[in-house]
Formats: sequence, C-alpha cells, structure tokens
Amino acid sequence: MHSAPVLLLALIAVLLAVAHGASASPLAKRHTSTYNYLKNGVGKMTFWTERGDSGGQCMLDPPANQMAVALGTNGLDNFGKNLASMCGVCIRIHNGAKSVVAHVINKLPDADRGPGDLDVTGPVWRALTTIPPGELYDIKWEVVNCPDVSGPLSYKWKDGSSQWWAGIEIRNHKKPVVSVTVNNQKPARQMYNYFVSNSGFGKGPFTVKTTFSDGSSITDTNIPLRAGAEVQGKTSQ
Repeated sequence: MHSAPVLLLALIAVLLAVAHGASASPLAKRHTSTYNYLKNGVGKMTFWTERGDSGGQCMLDPPANQMAVALGTNGLDNFGKNLASMCGVCIRIHNGAKSVVAHVINKLPDADRGPGDLDVTGPVWRALTTIPPGELYDIKWEVVNCPDVSGPLSYKWKDGSSQWWAGIEIRNHKKPVVSVTVNNQKPARQMYNYFVSNSGFGKGPFTVKTTFSDGSSITDTNIPLRAGAEVQGKTSQ
C-alpha cells in the first residue's frame, strides 16, 4: 500500500542524481545567447585569432591595441533588419569581475551560433581569463562609447566610387551609426558596412550627416569624393 510513495521518492532521487551529474560535467554547461539591439547581449565567447585584420565583413581595420571582436550573425545584423548595425561599435565584455572594451569588426563564420555569441582576439581573451584559448559560457557584454576614439569622423570611399555609383563607410565613431545622409540622399547600408547609392551622389563635394543610436548627429561639409581613400571630417565628436 505504500509502494506508490516509495516509487515517487525513488524517481525524485534518480532525477536529482542525474541533474547533479549533468551540472558537474563541463560538456553540459548551460549556454544562453541573447541580444538586445544596440544595447547588450549574453553568449558563448570563443577564441578567434591572435590579431584581427581588415578583411572581415565590416571591412574595418582592427584598433591599434588589437582589442577586436566578431559577433554572431543576428547580433551584427539585428536579425536581418538593420544590416551591419554593430559594425564599428564598442562593447564592454564581462567575465566575472574582469571586463574589457573591444571593437566589433567582423561576423562569426558559423551561422548556427547565437545572436549574443562572440569571437575575440588574443589580447581580449587574456584580459578576461587565464585559461587557455577555447570557450567560455554565458559571457555578458553591453554597448559603450568607444573610449579610445577622439577627433572627427573619417569617411572611407569604396573602391570604384564615382559620381554615378558610390559607397561610403563611417569610421572613427564613438557611438553606433544608424543612418547616413549624403547631399540629402539616404543610401542603404550593405552587409559589408558601406552606405551605397546605386545612382551615385554626384561629383561632390558633399555634405554628410551621420546619425547615431542616441539620436545625436554630426554633419561635415565639403567632403570630396576620392575612390578607395579615407577622408577626415572637421567636426569634433
């Protein structure tokens, strides 16, 4: 008559034992990956490369200190709604009491990774942990103003840009870029982080207005068209 309660207690004991065993296994660590547009994220951090390069999806040069990071596809592109929206953004990455700021310059090659996941360069990895390069779970990060950026914006013209077709990329910005206006035209942002007009902006020079995630903006005038070159603005941030 007491068999049912006994069986129930035995089942609970088995489940607790299984749960304890799973939590003790490094292969069964809980992994969550979330991303809030241009705000913060949580994900799995993996080692990317010792030094970043300019050949990534954002087509940006790594910072001088090599504190660079690549984000998951949906983190970088906001689930396809805002392409390259995290390119050039600075994030503060936390691992317990340790934290470091890194520049987003690339996208993870594995499309199956979560929106909050990230790959980091060697300097970032060593600033956050003493364990050998590999994987760290449930790493938190948030968007911050870039502390190592000063002076005016820079404008990089895409190779092949002319009065009939042109692409422009915003560089050296402290805050996330959300839109660009060139001589009253609003070019579309591409997955490689250039704002492109398929009919061009004309011969120039141009007035370029860059709007950031907090609603603020910077306007530079007399920006010349120089295909493949980077042109510095004059308005300080």
